[in-house]
Amino acid sequence: MPKHLRYNATPANANVASVQTAAAYPSSGVPVAVSSIPTIEVRPAGGSFFVKSDNPSVWSQPSTWIAFAAVLISLASLGVTVWDKFLGLRKDARSREQSIQDEFWLRKVLFPTSIEPAMTFATEVMGELPAATTTSAERLTYFGSFQEKHRAQMRKLMLVAPIWPNVFSMLEEAFELIEDAVAGYCNLPDSPQGHALERTTTTDALSSALSQIYVGIRDHQKSIGK
Repeated sequence: MPKHLRYNATPANANVASVQTAAAYPSSGVPVAVSSIPTIEVRPAGGSFFVKSDNPSVWSQPSTWIAFAAVLISLASLGVTVWDKFLGLRKDARSREQSIQDEFWLRKVLFPTSIEPAMTFATEVMGELPAATTTSAERLTYFGSFQEKHRAQMRKLMLVAPIWPNVFSMLEEAFELIEDAVAGYCNLPDSPQGHALERTTTTDALSSALSQIYVGIRDHQKSIGK
């Protein structure tokens, strides 16, 4: 049994220690191998054991490469986040600029010159529509005047087409509904009972077309800047 252990640092090598023991070898004469983590190499030299610790390079450890890969992934994720933020800010700036331009065209140019007169025309048609008791000739006379005003308003609405094609398509559809409704009513034959029901149906169609214009302009105005 060993009585005690004493470690002496070897001057030639700081990683080597000398262990002095009363019983250096077992009775069998087989050298004793001692191992631990990190690896310990034991070599007999006379009556002493030389214990040398083998410290492997940090780059040979799997944990080092795992940590290095984690750092690279974190940096890549940070770079993607920064790039997305940059693109978002640039998109917001372009949206604000486009919003300002659209607002200018809508409020200062198109609305007063094209859209507002069109809505006023549709409202006036509802009030000017010939009464249910008028003759066919009177209604046809009114329809001729209506067509001239209708064409004039459509020419004004053409200003919307190059800037907002979708809005123009909506306005054009509404104006076609107005023309069809008035044409159907004005071309009715004479009737002793009159055409009260047909006139009500026509004014309902005109009101629906006017609402379509209002809703279309409102929705487009809400979408500006989005």
